[in-house]
Amino acid sequence: MKNAFEEEFLYSLKVLDFCHYYKVPSPPPRSKLTRFYTPRPYDFILLKDGIFCALELKSTSRDTAYPLSKFPSYQLDNLRDVKRQGGLAIVVINIRKKNPREITAYAFDFEDIEALIREGRASIPKTCLLSGYQVPREKTEKGKYIWRVDLLLQYFWEKCLAPTVVKK
Repeated sequence: MKNAFEEEFLYSLKVLDFCHYYKVPSPPPRSKLTRFYTPRPYDFILLKDGIFCALELKSTSRDTAYPLSKFPSYQLDNLRDVKRQGGLAIVVINIRKKNPREITAYAFDFEDIEALIREGRASIPKTCLLSGYQVPREKTEKGKYIWRVDLLLQYFWEKCLAPTVVKK
């Protein structure tokens, strides 16, 4: 697996067991066959109550800003397609400071990221980065930490989709 954050996230999904999920596999290491593989569009697919959610996970060790150049164009296109089809496209940025040891994660609707790109920004500024939805992290009975992905999904369901649901 690519990084520790993805491993923790996958473990959290297994422990919470609140939705169907799929970890999009990474292409194999470089070989003669690498050219036949397409890069993965996002890291995780979640399906809950008929709602499709694409999650893209990013990691950094600084909370000063996050460069938008770390979003390849194919990822932006795929996240944009998910939104266009009525699903949730969420970007989660994990900040792992070494001194002092702090681990936090902030989540954003893809539309927030796209707005920064349209403005011509080169990065997500610190004020914007720290104003995202802070994903709760809890210690389990077994002593391992889990990310509360269920609360993350509920937050974005209410923020992005609930206003568009028409009640009879």
